Amino acid sequence: MNQKRAAMIAAFGVLLAIVAPGHARAESCSKATAEQAVLAASEIVERLGVEAAKQVITKEDARFRCGEFSVKVINHRGTWVIDPEDGSNVGHKVAALQDGAAINFMNSLIQAAIRNRGSMGSYFATDTEHGKEISKALYHIDVPKRKVVVYGAFILG
Repeated sequence: MNQKRAAMIAAFGVLLAIVAPGHARAESCSKATAEQAVLAASEIVERLGVEAAKQVITKEDARFRCGEFSVKVINHRGTWVIDPEDGSNVGHKVAALQDGAAINFMNSLIQAAIRNRGSMGSYFATDTEHGKEISKALYHIDVPKRKVVVYGAFILG
């Protein structure tokens, strides 16, 4: 594994630690469901625009969820524009994380999505928590027309 990929995987673990602290694995999430949630959200954002999509992409809508987690939307400048799980994140910049690894990861995520030109990208990692292996997935896709990236960080099970 090359050094850059190893750093991305480590940062992905940091991101999921921020996104999912102390969450039990009550709901199941498959790779297919995770990918579909991100794709569905990207289609809504592209079709309706960010402001209208905020009303559609909610924590309660299963189309945009996988297990316990919902998709999020961040603009190309690194500001969250949709976060169904924690609306207080909307308007905050990546730099507000105050964690170098997480900031670098999020900026790299945005750039990777832009480079993929509307194609789905993904990262997978396995961590051990409390003696159990936890499989994690991150899917992301750029919506060039709206200058945003739709992504979801999920625990697979």
